[in-house]
Amino acid sequence: MKKLGIDTGGTFTDLIGVDSNGRVRSAKVLSSPEDPTLAISRGIQDFDGVEQIVHGTTVATNALLERRGAKSALIVNEGFEDILMLRRQARPQLYGLQQVEPEHVVPRSLVRGVAGRLDEEGREVSPLDLVALKAFVGEFQAEGVESVAICLLHAYANPAHELAARETLKACGLEIPISLSHEVHSAFREYERASTTAINAYVQPKMQGYLERIEELAASVEIMQSNGGVTEPEYAGKFPVNTLLSGPAGGVVGAQYAAEELGIRSFLTLDIGGTSTDVSLVQGTPSLRELMEIDSLAIAVPSLDIHTVGAGGGSIAWVDEGGALRVGPRSAGSTPGPVVFGRGGKEITLTDAHVFLGRIEVEKLEARGIAVDVESMAHEMQALADRLRMRPHEVAEGIIRIANSVMGRALKVVSVSRGIDVSGLALIAFGGGGGLHMCELAEELGIGTCVLPAHSEVLSAWGLFQAGRVSVSRQTLLQELDQGLVDTLKARVTGEFTELELLLRYRGQGFELEVSVEDLSAISAVELERRFKRRHGREYGYEGQGIIECVGYRVISRSPADTKPLIRTSVGSEGASFWMPEGWGARESHGHVVMERQ
Repeated sequence: MKKLGIDTGGTFTDLIGVDSNGRVRSAKVLSSPEDPTLAISRGIQDFDGVEQIVHGTTVATNALLERRGAKSALIVNEGFEDILMLRRQARPQLYGLQQVEPEHVVPRSLVRGVAGRLDEEGREVSPLDLVALKAFVGEFQAEGVESVAICLLHAYANPAHELAARETLKACGLEIPISLSHEVHSAFREYERASTTAINAYVQPKMQGYLERIEELAASVEIMQSNGGVTEPEYAGKFPVNTLLSGPAGGVVGAQYAAEELGIRSFLTLDIGGTSTDVSLVQGTPSLRELMEIDSLAIAVPSLDIHTVGAGGGSIAWVDEGGALRVGPRSAGSTPGPVVFGRGGKEITLTDAHVFLGRIEVEKLEARGIAVDVESMAHEMQALADRLRMRPHEVAEGIIRIANSVMGRALKVVSVSRGIDVSGLALIAFGGGGGLHMCELAEELGIGTCVLPAHSEVLSAWGLFQAGRVSVSRQTLLQELDQGLVDTLKARVTGEFTELELLLRYRGQGFELEVSVEDLSAISAVELERRFKRRHGREYGYEGQGIIECVGYRVISRSPADTKPLIRTSVGSEGASFWMPEGWGARESHGHVVMERQ
């Protein structure tokens, strides 16, 4: 077994590989949140001769969500010290008078302003104050700072001040990781650039230590990025902010592989794991987005367009103050896990509800080495039913319906809310719980075809195994849309690329829309205007009028992995739990199970 795809989840760590005869082998082991490498080491023992690991990791994500990153400082231009606190004017609760948002990863006490300024074209207005920078070194050392982020004005146009700042800090003996904004996110918009750079610095030390341990497990290691492509540990350690959607990205890549085998071009993905559900819309090629939020913090990195909600197999059922049944977002994880896992869990989860109703066979859990405790699960289900004054089976069914409601809303966010007609799409479901919910969710959305891919329970790991390289170069370019812009692009964008996306908007708008260009040599300003207006109409319901301007562009290059023919030893339903209501039929194709409404 030379190559393994390994996906670390909140409850299980999935492994899959192909042996020298082209046969696929997979395994699931309980995750070890305290140190994910422990579960990976246990899982690798089931495979002989592992030489290469392709890994989807949640280390950076968990460090951010749990606020267990490094003690970090931020250096900005003088007068911009409050940038992380001010954020944007958008309010999560429009009419809330006393809104409290999570603190950023860098406290205000560790933000330093330095004199010096570049203008929007990168020309120096005033020199950088190197003396002040030298003074910061002693302050950071006294505070025990473990990493530093530097975000100076217009560094995307000219990185000279940021480079000089890093050189000065290092020359004064500051031997800790330093993140520069023009290297992390080379684009305008100060808050997003500062936030992303600060988060990169915050998770960097923990990620670097983790990757060092992972590299001890195999001769070659690659890490999945949020953009759906793999990279070397050195790059992932320097820019860990690019791995925040590492695991979910592997699932989208795996679904794309299955869809291509079945001749499906447009589909929704439904990845139900132990702690969350990840959904995405794919129309041809998985789309990239530049801005996302995690725990209300802005992160601007190229990422697959994945939406996540806190509903998974380990999501805990509870009763709110009004006496209503709720599910999630709190999860039992792998420790203690669902009550039926027999690891000391006392709170009923979505998995317990499925086992109680017979949708998950106990034998399948025992086959994974889980010490099943049905008696304790039934006892806790009865206790929850007593609190709700309901029958146990009614509670179990209610838990599933509530989870379906959360998952259904997530699917609508990436499709219906964007004006997409989902009736012609397929729903590709995977993860431990994907097969248990897909048909009911498809009925709710009016989708007539569901796919349970081969090795669906470990499809994210399979996507890692199949992933190639994806390179995304983001450049700022502020110019009106005319033939001059086209000429500028032709001069700037040289060499081969897979995709070119222009970021266009009407002058005065706050945000832009992506417009794809397949052949730069054949495009015209008139055609770009037509495409932009059509995209604007699709997104906002009207085409609009006015001067159109470009604010930047993305050059995307993709190269597939070097994969060989394989022999599947199972189809999608084997080893996976799934639920098919009445009115559905199933057939097998290319090792995948295709379910269709009759």
